[in-house]
Amino acid sequence: MQEARAAGDLDRLNELEAQLWLDGANPPGRVQGPLRDLFLAMNGPVLRAAPEEGTPPDEAAYPRLPELTVPTLLVVGSLELPHLRAASEHAARVMPRAELHVVPDTAHLPALERPGAFGDLLDRFLASLPGGSEA
Repeated sequence: MQEARAAGDLDRLNELEAQLWLDGANPPGRVQGPLRDLFLAMNGPVLRAAPEEGTPPDEAAYPRLPELTVPTLLVVGSLELPHLRAASEHAARVMPRAELHVVPDTAHLPALERPGAFGDLLDRFLASLPGGSEA
């Protein structure tokens, strides 16, 4: 990805990012058709946009996860990159009111790959909150 970015080959970079986020820890091309097309169409303009000056991530925030006491829904794909799945599992262990759900046969974007399953998880989670069944 660094080589493609350095060369200004944003089409190649877009495809490499699709491999990373859609295919996950699988051979390239696991997700094809309309979902891959949608990812490429949405990600391409982001790659072509001028980079924004942003605030660097707060490295001190990660150890503070146990302080988060609000109900939290964590959703991760079963095919997520191992280090990102491990981070989600860690967060679920240390956050007092977090619940982790692993969506089968998805990588980094479960809501895109399995919108029905993701919607069901979100509906159940929201209904479990105080006042949630009223919505």
